[in-house]
Amino acid sequence: MGASWSSWGATTVYTETGIELQFADSSHRMPQHGVKFASLAYQNLIYALGKARRRPQELEVLLRRSLLRDSAFYIPEFLQPTVDPVLHELKTLLLRVDVIDNSIHTHTNGTVVDMKSGYRLRRFLGHTPNLTHLRLNLQTYNITENEDFLRWLALPPSIPTSSPTAFFDPPPIALQSLAKLEFGQFKARANIILDVFSKFAPTLRDISLWRMTLVPGTGPSYALEPNLWATFFSKLARMPQLKLNSLKAGMLSQGNDHVQFKDLTIKDAPALTSKEYTGNNMDAFLQELMEEVFVVSLPWAPDDGDEDLLMHLVGFDDEGEDQEDGEDDDIGDGE
Repeated sequence: MGASWSSWGATTVYTETGIELQFADSSHRMPQHGVKFASLAYQNLIYALGKARRRPQELEVLLRRSLLRDSAFYIPEFLQPTVDPVLHELKTLLLRVDVIDNSIHTHTNGTVVDMKSGYRLRRFLGHTPNLTHLRLNLQTYNITENEDFLRWLALPPSIPTSSPTAFFDPPPIALQSLAKLEFGQFKARANIILDVFSKFAPTLRDISLWRMTLVPGTGPSYALEPNLWATFFSKLARMPQLKLNSLKAGMLSQGNDHVQFKDLTIKDAPALTSKEYTGNNMDAFLQELMEEVFVVSLPWAPDDGDEDLLMHLVGFDDEGEDQEDGEDDDIGDGE
């Protein structure tokens, strides 16, 4: 009890800078200096790669109990020529980020600037045209801001012009080579997530949905929808131009309820927390998901303090969770 975890090299960092590089404590809350340090470290890493003329094809952020701030993706104009070659060559970008910016900017007349959620990340992604694999783990409960960012991601790319782009409202991007898209940790309405997949459908071949929660929409039709994920998989199966050969879905939720998978044609078949498939018969797998996914209704609406109990009730003990963390949950749990 009371133990904390910090990154390899934390002792050296503290000795040389006086900053304790702790990313989580016993209450699972990340110290503010740790958040700032991680974001600054990411900025400096990108710049150092540019100065060293190195061109890695993959960048992965591993933060178990925290997120990068949107400020981590800020690149001043005078550094852009140094950093652009690095971003241009990136093929894989795996992130855990909070798209909210709590800072306030004003125009010269004193009015507050209307800043778009994740506007720095938007500009950053605008310089990564050759991405083939993108993972986005977002802050769990920032539903409005996350959906705003996803709507932007789903927009068709704008036609390049010589006019300067709005700093706080970057134009939509193409990502014409995107083949693998992973979403994790956050809550959003199904239609917004599907719109993102639809945009990239011509090139998309691999989708992962991990610890995702579908939020019911508004209107009478949504009030009568008992199984949002069954409808989601049905629409995914009918999406034009989408030709998947790999799909993973696990630890899913809708509203305050968890969902699992069970083959009703097999007596005493176990309820599964995840399903995945790779192959040429994706239509059959999607049909399987539609038929097997079911809602595990809880007698109460869980809050932050109920997370461990909830995981136990629906079959996710610590051992199973750690096993899955090695792949999709290694970027954090989402506070």
